[in-house]
Amino acid sequence: MGVTIKDVAKRVGVTPATVSMVINNKPRISEETRRKVRQAIEELDYFPHEGARSLVLQRTNTLGVAAPFFTSYFVLETLSGIERAVRESDYNLVLYGTRGLAETEEAVVTRIARERKVDGLISINLALKPEQVALFQRNNVRVICLENEAEGCDWVRVDNVSGAREATAHLLGLGHRSVALVTGPTGSVAKQREQGYREALLAAGLRPEDAPRIEAPNYSREDGLEAGARILAAKRRPTAVFVAAGDVCATGVLLAFKRAGVSVPREISLVGFDDQPFAELMEPALTTVRQPMERMGREAFGLLRDALKETRERTPVRRDFETELIVRGSTSRAKA
Repeated sequence: MGVTIKDVAKRVGVTPATVSMVINNKPRISEETRRKVRQAIEELDYFPHEGARSLVLQRTNTLGVAAPFFTSYFVLETLSGIERAVRESDYNLVLYGTRGLAETEEAVVTRIARERKVDGLISINLALKPEQVALFQRNNVRVICLENEAEGCDWVRVDNVSGAREATAHLLGLGHRSVALVTGPTGSVAKQREQGYREALLAAGLRPEDAPRIEAPNYSREDGLEAGARILAAKRRPTAVFVAAGDVCATGVLLAFKRAGVSVPREISLVGFDDQPFAELMEPALTTVRQPMERMGREAFGLLRDALKETRERTPVRRDFETELIVRGSTSRAKA
């Protein structure tokens, strides 16, 4: 039979209740007693039973991360930041995937809230509804939104509007006056990036409606191939393309141009979004917008950890991270 809390108490000469108070960092215990109890725990190799501890504290000591897919670069990088922060804490981590399906997302989110197997949840790019947020709140499950937004929740996001505005302004600064947009499907991130794109064009006295706008529903390379073909088939071919749908999609756009014999950047300039590792290995190397994904993941964990310590309701915390434009070889001055 394994070591029990009674064995620890007997070694020190205190009650099991005193050992429990030391384990759970309760007050009114002298430093000398704490030292002796911790020493006994180490010598006996005692490990508190988490199930029993959870019943007492009404905490699971487990955090959840929910995302549409765990294969996307953004999710993997932010998850890396979360995992590194978790390793420095006493929490466990469990992952929930929704496969990008609305009905699956609804079922998964509802199950997480009702089962209460986690103390808190980091929601990455999920469109949480007000009634879902209310369900989490009723069940005392804290929620942090990462790259998505939900009323009543803390959130961590990148400034997509500013990043898209800077990317578009870079192309305009090179003399391009017709800049096509390849955007993701309807959602807060896609809307923010399109807003930044439109703001830059309008500030330059240009009409966004005059250039092709193409939606990439899956942010994929195949979407990019189709978007590139449609751009080349436009009656007035643009001289630049901003792929707000991301670097993976930009690889498809670039491939479509290469297959058609269109030179990048000599005939058409190209900008992506994300700065994935392969971006600088492309030919030409891709000009793109960098996001501090790992830092965002760590920040999301920090907000959740702090929220779990709160005993009273507080105003939701917002954390916005700046992007960085990385200029490489896929952009150049427009031909006169």
